[in-house]
Amino acid sequence: MKFLNTDILAQLILSKEDRSLVNQILDSSSDAIVVSDNQGYIELFNRAAQQMFGYTHDEIFGQNVAILMPDPDRKNHHLYIQHYHQTKVTHVMGKERSVLAMRRNGELFNATITISELVLGGASSFTAIIHDESIKARDDEKITSLSYFDETTNLPNIKYLEARLESYLRSTEGNHAFVAAIDLGNLHDLVGQLVQKDIDQIRKQFAQQLLEQIPRLASVVVINIHQFKLLFIDQSQTGWDASEVGKRIYRILNNPVEHNGHKVYLKPSVGVVKIIPEEDMPQEVLEKADLILDEVIKQSDSHYGTYKKGIRTRAHRHSMIVQQLYDAVETNPFKLWLQPQYDLHTGEIIGVETLIRWPNEQGEWLSPGEFIPIAEKSELIRKITYWTVEEACRLYQQLSDHGFGHLNIGVNISAQVIGRKRFADKLISIVNQSALPLDHLDLEITETSLMMHVDTARDNLQSLFDSGVQISLDDFGTGQSSLSYLSLFKISRIKIDQLFVKESLEEINRRSIVESIITLSHKLGYKVIAEGVEQKLVYQQLKEMHCDQVQGNYLAYPMPVEALLSHLIQHSKDKLAE
Repeated sequence: MKFLNTDILAQLILSKEDRSLVNQILDSSSDAIVVSDNQGYIELFNRAAQQMFGYTHDEIFGQNVAILMPDPDRKNHHLYIQHYHQTKVTHVMGKERSVLAMRRNGELFNATITISELVLGGASSFTAIIHDESIKARDDEKITSLSYFDETTNLPNIKYLEARLESYLRSTEGNHAFVAAIDLGNLHDLVGQLVQKDIDQIRKQFAQQLLEQIPRLASVVVINIHQFKLLFIDQSQTGWDASEVGKRIYRILNNPVEHNGHKVYLKPSVGVVKIIPEEDMPQEVLEKADLILDEVIKQSDSHYGTYKKGIRTRAHRHSMIVQQLYDAVETNPFKLWLQPQYDLHTGEIIGVETLIRWPNEQGEWLSPGEFIPIAEKSELIRKITYWTVEEACRLYQQLSDHGFGHLNIGVNISAQVIGRKRFADKLISIVNQSALPLDHLDLEITETSLMMHVDTARDNLQSLFDSGVQISLDDFGTGQSSLSYLSLFKISRIKIDQLFVKESLEEINRRSIVESIITLSHKLGYKVIAEGVEQKLVYQQLKEMHCDQVQGNYLAYPMPVEALLSHLIQHSKDKLAE
């Protein structure tokens, strides 16, 4: 019996059933039930009451119920009973009300109580049904904790920050406040070297380092494995500006933390926005902080930056793209252009890379470098990715129909998708419904995306590799991993980023990097392709270095499938004429 009201209780006690049976029934209730005589001396104290208050039945029997109350109710309880017997006037009988109760160990707790009077054999008794509200409060606190705190670090999460921001914006406080978006830089380097528990501990240490050296009203919240956000409220009225806040945060995080006897250094980037209460909404503030952080990360010579009015135009454009993207993923106005990839030694075209383009509602062709990062911050990237795979399968069918079914077709896969469970199963299912053989599909994945979701990415890549899908590691040399991590993943090919091959390789450092990547990749059994080749000299230099494959505007620009077919036919004729 879970709940028992006072009417049912009265019927039980007034019944002629055996008292031991009544006691068994009352002990089955999860509610605390206390029955006392007309002077308040306890006659019945069920099992739930014993658990709630900490007394056994033998200890409490015959005691006055005042023992369950703190002062002043404990001292005055006999007066309440006396007044009731004299006047029969009460405001508590039959009504649920909140009271403060006291356990045997002296602990006070909030409770609700419903009291009724029973008349048994001419004598009155009082019954009370009691609920411990502190249990509900603890459950509510646990739910709040799960909602507002990160499970792995116990630090506040983004929902907590949004709530604090909303509270600050509603207040009339005159304090200056800032939100900082923080990227912990090379924290990814620790993935593969340390277990997740150690990485979480290091994140907590850096967060604690911040909290110890910034104003007490500041909050550091976890965004993901390598990013924090910070709400900085300046109560000192010293007139901090956003640049000083960014500089201070950077200097704090630039100091190492001790972990297992070693110093851990990071390369933080910080974007700061000053909150303007009369203009800003919580989500707008957070987006501004993200925008400036993105700019800081892109600028290799900068460690922190601030939001300026000039960025507002970009923020407006960002919002416009977000809204248009939601419509676009339903209507799919995207186009896939294709860029040929060549065997560097035979000159044959061995595959194509699909490159997404988006002509928006205004007829403007948006670069994937602009709208893909926006899509990656939402679930939209999944829909775009699956559309891209389906469209690549359709384009392969066109190529095959014209005699070019031997070509591989490359598709770029986002970090947000490769890190999702069962992605491999979904992709394989899509491809199997088309004419594209799995071993002619080449997935291009950046090294940074693998580091973001190591375990899930590894499982997905293993399934794809086992199914025959080829895996290319894109933009190699620009991320935060190293060749030593490649053993964690099943990959087929290394793709040297255009940063290293866009210009002549005469410069000694650039040449050494490219040669090292090619040599080590070959030793590990990987093919190597260089993308972004725009000069004949670079093409020849890569050939001398024994690079396997090449791609770039020097050989062919990205083009629609109709233009590609013409290019392929002409290329075949040229090869025959040699």
